[in-house]
Amino acid sequence: MPDGSLTTSQFAADRAEDTARKNRLRHQFENRMKQNGLDPAKPEDVEMQAQYDAQAPAYDAVAELWQEAEEKHKADKERNADREWSNYAAMGGGREMRIVTTAANRHADNISHMTRFDLQKMMGQCVGACRLKGYRQLLQPPASAIS
Repeated sequence: MPDGSLTTSQFAADRAEDTARKNRLRHQFENRMKQNGLDPAKPEDVEMQAQYDAQAPAYDAVAELWQEAEEKHKADKERNADREWSNYAAMGGGREMRIVTTAANRHADNISHMTRFDLQKMMGQCVGACRLKGYRQLLQPPASAIS
């Protein structure tokens, strides 16, 4: 039992375990509220924290997609810089040619940025990730939006 006492009743042990689990979850919820600057005594703050908790998987999926896009964009920029620099270096360009390579990279870098950070595509990927992970409640419109 959570209080240290012993029992031979399976029912009492299960009930005590369930109570301890609920208390632990309630404390974790209240700690997350305090971290977000919310007051556990206010019902509207409790509702807001519940909404934050429901949306957390979507935020995680978006952060993961965004980091992946940043990594791919950085690799594209490095590839563009290497390609342009090697072209000018082969022609005998030195430090003064660096401004030319920067300008030559700009268009390719902008194309990379627009394709890697395509928000429509990222939204579709986020919805797909939420479906795969079983977060269907995130994909349903709120009841207030339907009526």
